[in-house]
Amino acid sequence: MQLSIVECWQFLFLSAFAVANYSLVMLLLYKINPELVSKLDMLNIIILALVLPWFSLVGGYITGLRNKISHALSTIGKIAIIDDLTQVFNRRQMYKILEHEKALVDRGVNSFSICIFDLDHFKRVNDTFGHSAGDIILKAVAQEAQRIFAILTTLRGMAVKKLFSF
Repeated sequence: MQLSIVECWQFLFLSAFAVANYSLVMLLLYKINPELVSKLDMLNIIILALVLPWFSLVGGYITGLRNKISHALSTIGKIAIIDDLTQVFNRRQMYKILEHEKALVDRGVNSFSICIFDLDHFKRVNDTFGHSAGDIILKAVAQEAQRIFAILTTLRGMAVKKLFSF
């Protein structure tokens, strides 16, 4: 991942600012008492002026890589739990959710119910009309189930608000 021009200038500006302030401190010390500033301090300013911008750019590059890795891990995490065809949670993720919900029920925190449905004779659809048609049906069923679930969730939320409003 490349740093943008703005980010490069920001890092270089900060480096120049640090070098300028360090140089200013050394100059003020020299004005107060020239013996306080040695040739080694001048060499330190030159080394700082050469090395600090490089470190700033490398740090910026590393930050860009971290952002890219974070985005990639987020994408991988989504891919790992979402079925690519239907865009709903896959079986592995559903088991995790069920385990979590069961643990809440076991502690008496929550209750839940499960609705399971099956598309009867779906193999016949695939065999008769092909897998492309079956994929279209699976997507449509998943979308409709999500739509209905959203409605039920909204109704439940309204009922809970009505129940607990005084």
